[in-house]
Amino acid sequence: MQQILIDSLKYAKIELKHKLISIVKKENNYSLKFKNENQIKSSIILGADGLNFIVRKNILPNNSVRKANQICWRRITKYDLPNKFKNELNEAWGKSKRFGFV
Repeated sequence: MQQILIDSLKYAKIELKHKLISIVKKENNYSLKFKNENQIKSSIILGADGLNFIVRKNILPNNSVRKANQICWRRITKYDLPNKFKNELNEAWGKSKRFGFV
């Protein structure tokens, strides 16, 4: 997944082994502080750290997560969808089962 993001960026400096501990919004930028004492400023934040983690808690502080007791499997595959299904979300519901694709 990271490679898809990297390939889409015009310029990227990827820093590994950084655990985010706080986000402070200052005007049009964010100040990001990390456990290893590094600090950066950024105009954007891409939060891909899950439902109960620091990015979500800082961007959506009053948001709660609903426990749905569902398992979701996701996969990216090379498959040419018919045109009528492109650019939309589709979900089918059955007896205690659901199936969706984007």
